[in-house]
Amino acid sequence: MTQLAVRTEQTAFRPVGRVPSLDVVDAADRSPLSRLFARRTAQTSFPRGKTLFMEGDTADTIFEIVSGVVRCYALSEDGQRQIFKFVGAGEMLGLAAMDEFRYSSEAVDDVVVRACPRMEFELALSWDPDLQGELRRLICVELLQREQHMVMLTHMDSFQRLQWFLEGFAGTARAAADGFIRLPMPRHDIGDFLGLTMETVSRMFSALRKEEYIDMPRSDRYRFCAGYCHDRLV
Repeated sequence: MTQLAVRTEQTAFRPVGRVPSLDVVDAADRSPLSRLFARRTAQTSFPRGKTLFMEGDTADTIFEIVSGVVRCYALSEDGQRQIFKFVGAGEMLGLAAMDEFRYSSEAVDDVVVRACPRMEFELALSWDPDLQGELRRLICVELLQREQHMVMLTHMDSFQRLQWFLEGFAGTARAAADGFIRLPMPRHDIGDFLGLTMETVSRMFSALRKEEYIDMPRSDRYRFCAGYCHDRLV
């Protein structure tokens, strides 16, 4: 057994999955929150690198990601960036915000969103028990994701961190017909999410390819090799 295989078998958990993309969810099966946004036909586009909102902005809007990926991050006092989540199609931004946003968000690639005023959301929340239940569930999922992210940063080595990330992203992104998954974020984004330098991330990608864990013909596409055991992260 290789050193990398030993390390991955010692990992204690799998990343929490995200909400399925709306384009693969039947309209009749959509959640109360998804139906609330479905009534809003106006959409806004954000090109790659564009800011959706900044830390400290008034949290008067909730966003649904229609397509694309958004990075959510905070800056330390010395300007170091820590990305704590990537948000994709079907997911929401701003649900747990109070008066102000406590983090900033930017488009990783071309992003399309729908927006719902918080006042409208609060009104629907006041009379819809199903929406109340969904909000509680989504906040619990977000808290668990934060907890797992913290455990990853403090207890995993660099090999495990990158594999953990790729496992989680594969569980939420739609693969192409050939099985490849598009990886829209650059290496320094992945590093800021995993607490690694860009150079270390690049070395770990090379190690995973060498161990035949992943097939990666380009820097923005990957798939797990035949025979890869996803239970290694459990």
